[in-house]
Amino acid sequence: MTTSALLYAAGALLEAWLAVMLTISGRALRGADWRWTQWLAAGFGVNAARSVRLALGYGSVSFAQHPDALTATLASVALALMTVALMDYVGLGARARRRIWLIAGPLLAGLWLASALGWLPRGQAALTATAFFFGWAALFVRAARREPHSGHALVVLAILTFPAIVIALKLGMLPLALLPIAEIVPLIEPMLIGSVPL
Repeated sequence: MTTSALLYAAGALLEAWLAVMLTISGRALRGADWRWTQWLAAGFGVNAARSVRLALGYGSVSFAQHPDALTATLASVALALMTVALMDYVGLGARARRRIWLIAGPLLAGLWLASALGWLPRGQAALTATAFFFGWAALFVRAARREPHSGHALVVLAILTFPAIVIALKLGMLPLALLPIAEIVPLIEPMLIGSVPL
């Protein structure tokens, strides 16, 4: 097995474990405010399936290659589920959610379609996906301003590791085999937000 395949396998195990833990303990973890944990658990479950496919060699790890349709679909569904979860977590109102989806919806649909049809190489798809991570970070900057010293700044740092690593990989500053690390590192995010009181 290649380094990338091993890292994707490790990521799949971690994501599956997080999905199960969030599903089991979501209600106890957050009390009345638990629904976001179910959305996040679903997102991690879908992304775990995607990571398994990549670990098994379905879909390319190379930036220049095109992802297969199922892998691209799983990635887009995971992004959508996690976006819903994080908007719910930070307590956005219906109007703010609609505004976000007016931008995020077409972007996600375009990313999925271009990736699934083989029009967008994996590197370009990963760079486009960083827009979601920047958006998630902005949600937590908002939460941090609302609740200083609550730990939200740590979540912002965890989320921003994905775009930082993807950009470094794209510029050739890191070996491509480390691409799965860009996805694994932000997985500490639910552990952090699970301990942050809202």
